[in-house]
Amino acid sequence: MHLLSSIGLSIIGYFPFMYITVNLTGMVVRGFFHDPRNDLLKNYMGRTKYNRIDVGTTIVFSIVSVLFLYLLYRYLNIWAVVSASLLVFGRIPDLIWEIRNGRKVTMNDGPKGGLHSVTGFTVPIALLIFWWSIYNL
Repeated sequence: MHLLSSIGLSIIGYFPFMYITVNLTGMVVRGFFHDPRNDLLKNYMGRTKYNRIDVGTTIVFSIVSVLFLYLLYRYLNIWAVVSASLLVFGRIPDLIWEIRNGRKVTMNDGPKGGLHSVTGFTVPIALLIFWWSIYNL
């Protein structure tokens, strides 16, 4: 019964887990790369004020990301942290491509190459590791 309940909990809990992890990654990574869509906003607000806000947002969400990983370790286990790290690793190449090109990644339009092929497997592997972390509670 423990096996079935851990499978159910991991499938249900994986979607909020993935949503939080991907959004925290997006907030941190967007602070490190130039987004051409924000040039109009920079001109409107003033470059120094916008850069201060951008750096502040990146620092705050970096701290929140580290806190999130610590809480995963504290309340679940190290395997949940490994699963979150795999999701972060899988999201970064797509996110960098989106920032540089100003378009969302789709099936026909997105990054190509070996790294993108490898990072495509991180989501199912992260699900299995997340299940393992729930199973070993």
